[in-house]
Amino acid sequence: MNRSVGEVHSTVRTHEVFLNLRQITNRKGYRKMTINIIALALTAGICTVLPIIFFFVLWIKNTKERKGITLLFFMGSVIYLAMQWGIKERGLIYLVNHTEFAQFINDHYLSYLLLVAFAGALLSMLPEFLVIRFLMKRQVSFKESIAFGLGYGMTESILLVGWSSIVAIIELLRHEGNELNVSATDLFLSGYERLLVMLIEIGVITVYVFFIEQKMAGRGSVIEVLCQTLLMFLPGFFVAFSLSDFYEIYDRFVALLLLYVVLTAAAVSAVIVLNSLKYSLTDTLFGRKKTERK
Repeated sequence: MNRSVGEVHSTVRTHEVFLNLRQITNRKGYRKMTINIIALALTAGICTVLPIIFFFVLWIKNTKERKGITLLFFMGSVIYLAMQWGIKERGLIYLVNHTEFAQFINDHYLSYLLLVAFAGALLSMLPEFLVIRFLMKRQVSFKESIAFGLGYGMTESILLVGWSSIVAIIELLRHEGNELNVSATDLFLSGYERLLVMLIEIGVITVYVFFIEQKMAGRGSVIEVLCQTLLMFLPGFFVAFSLSDFYEIYDRFVALLLLYVVLTAAAVSAVIVLNSLKYSLTDTLFGRKKTERK
């Protein structure tokens, strides 16, 4: 399996939109281009506009928590950027250029995916713990924890899908008569995937906040790392077994079916958990007010 570093790093099937443009020669091609632009716009909106709107709704409706919501939203974004910089921009490039890691990737692709997923989960968990435990002093409301996860998930979605979708739209509009070498179905699924992943990450981070506030940081850290590792590893795992240069146990349709069944189930579970924690974390805000009065 001869893959570049960029290709093997993308564990989720639709992390990047490739601009393989080809000339359109008939009316059907122009219709397809229009559908692709709509799909790209929808995906870009899910990755950028939707979380920003949700952030402002949180910010406007919760006047007494604006400072915490704003701070944690941006901290979530910074944490993801730092994790990406440490893993992809520095760690992987160094290993590939100075060690036999590239050969390890080719020979042990699934182990590579698991290693990168675990390292990413660990590097994101550590700063999250520091922010919750020391910066916020274990006092984070439910709305603030939502903003924390939203900032993390939005930044991931923009870097992996949103920005590429915007660039693809610009290229299609600039060069009329060209089309993407990607189906509209894949583009729509990309937006759906990002929505599911953001919900899961908000749920995981909110659960982590709850465990730290209950002084069970060790147990919460294990759950956080496990969930984040699985979230980053499983999509690549499912898709790998449909690749022609891998085992090719099942076809691409089965891989996508497994992927979206698992992600949808996890997202639904995250929503259920969030609903159950809503009032537990709200009490923290009142606790903070009592502390401030003293």
